[in-house]
Order: sequence, then C-alpha cells, then structure tokens
Amino acid sequence: MEFDLHDDPASYDARPIFGTFDKRGITTLAVIVVLLLPIIVLSFLNTWPVELVSLACVAIAVPVGLAGMGKIHGLYAEKWVPLMLKERKAPREMIYVVPSVVIDGLPPKKEPTRAERRAERREAKADRRARALEDAEDAQLLLNFVTSRPVDEG
Repeated sequence: MEFDLHDDPASYDARPIFGTFDKRGITTLAVIVVLLLPIIVLSFLNTWPVELVSLACVAIAVPVGLAGMGKIHGLYAEKWVPLMLKERKAPREMIYVVPSVVIDGLPPKKEPTRAERRAERREAKADRRARALEDAEDAQLLLNFVTSRPVDEG
C-alpha cells in the first residue's frame, strides 16, 4: 500500500510566517531599536548587569511591539485607545438607556425611507414565495422518488 503524503515540491508557495512586514512593522521595529539602544550601550560598558539589561529590553520591547503591531477587536492601538479612554472617563452610574459610542469619522446611520422599507418588504416576500415554490418542488420530487417502484433487471 502506497500513500502520497506530500504534494509536488515544485508547487510550494513560500509564505511569511508572521505576516507581511509593512511600513507599520518597520516603524515599530525602529522605535524599539531607538528605545533599546541606550540600554544595550550601557550593558556593553559594563555599567548594568546582563540580567537587568535583558529584563529592561523585554519590558520595553514587548509593550511597544504589541501596541505597534497588535490588534484588539480588529483595531490598532491608535483606534481603540481613545475609545477605551472615553469609556473609562464615563460616569460609573446606573443608567436606564444603552450608551452609544460614536466613532469619529463614521457617518451616522440614517433611517431608511418609507419607499426603501417597502422595497425591502417586497423583496423579502418574493424570497419567501420562491423558497415555498422550491420546497413544494422538492417535496414533489421526493414523493415521486419514494412512490416509484424499482425496476427489476433480471
């Protein structure tokens, strides 16, 4: 018994492991290097112990890297930080309405006109009729299949 475990090696398509390295990634890397350069220089001058330098490098690089490259709910840091701050500044009282968060730059949602609502209802009704016809046709086909007698080949 023989199994073909691999595809054709010529069809291999190389893909980056961590995604594309774009302008955002280059900028984040540059900021990390600029912030870590003085610490690394101090370690080469033997003024700081290696353990402290390693801890400082990780403590600086990880938050900057996450803020620069990470997404929370599909938003980069410059989008979700103002929303988070706005939410934290909100009063901590019980209110009886749902608070609405308006994201800057998005147009307010407009209510559909009467004609648009009627068109949507008409479209939904036509869809329901089409589904009912399809269901009736399927039921008829199934009934014909079940009630048909098998042909003896013999």
